[in-house]
Amino acid sequence: MTAATAVDLNRAALTARVSVVIVNWNTSDLLDQAMQSLRRSGDGSLVLEVIVVDNGSTDASVEMLASRWPSAQQIRNETNRGYQAANNQGMAAATGEYVLLLNTDATLQPGCLSQLVAWLDTHPRAGIVAPRLSFADGAFQRWTAGQLPTLRSASAYFFTLDRLFPKSGLWLGRDLRQPFTPGWVSSACMLLRRSALLEIGPMDERFFAYMDDVDICARAWSAGWQVWYLPEARATHLMGASAEVRTNGTSPAAVRALVRYVSLTLGHRRTRLFQLEACIGFALRALAHACVGRVRGRSPTGGRDQLRNIRSVLEPINKQRRQA
Repeated sequence: MTAATAVDLNRAALTARVSVVIVNWNTSDLLDQAMQSLRRSGDGSLVLEVIVVDNGSTDASVEMLASRWPSAQQIRNETNRGYQAANNQGMAAATGEYVLLLNTDATLQPGCLSQLVAWLDTHPRAGIVAPRLSFADGAFQRWTAGQLPTLRSASAYFFTLDRLFPKSGLWLGRDLRQPFTPGWVSSACMLLRRSALLEIGPMDERFFAYMDDVDICARAWSAGWQVWYLPEARATHLMGASAEVRTNGTSPAAVRALVRYVSLTLGHRRTRLFQLEACIGFALRALAHACVGRVRGRSPTGGRDQLRNIRSVLEPINKQRRQA
């Protein structure tokens, strides 16, 4: 079975320019949609190598891929090895000049991949580029990009300063329409230069999921590569179709991973300050939700989510003490 395929997924004999790595876990229908979007994503000249890493799915994913997309290469894990480990398997097998990481719950809009490839073609120091992500209804997804976690970027997010300075926070504060260089971009749809990837190394498998994109972008910057956000390129991201995520809130697992990443990169004292900022910020949000809920006569669901986030922020403290 060959891995080489074109945007129309029929020209299997040509050398791939882009290797597409998709990690799947029990999302057969979404995987099919993501594969279909690849047909619309280029200008007809891009030749793709599609590699699907299946993390022990128990639905019809393996059979669907074999019957509907036989030119795609499959790497089948017996168990769920996690997002980072599975992506590393796919990237290790990639042979293209560029490597596209694509979630199964993400679909490329027409022309998206061609625009991302053109950006790397014309910006030789760009190691990573990613498109604007939106929800299914077209609404902007602020988790598209942001600054690397520091006490300053945390303050901008938790105390809503990013509404005034949209590039300053952990996540984008507003829908920006001009290309720029953030600290990180989302791996839900991320194009990497393979030569940069070989230099900066694979994803950090200490994280089962989340923070992979922040970490790999941070290492790209440290190695002298640029990270770009290209909003003219568009992709749709449903968020959390195969994970513990809620589209109207923040996943507890994502919050725990964020604190874990901070603990590994900022040191003990700054980690405690980061946790303090997070707790204050989430508490203020919970209070705001409660006030709005009382005025509108609604149940303060959002407030409970924020209190849940505080518990997630504090969980790693006990874990770190037990490990000490």
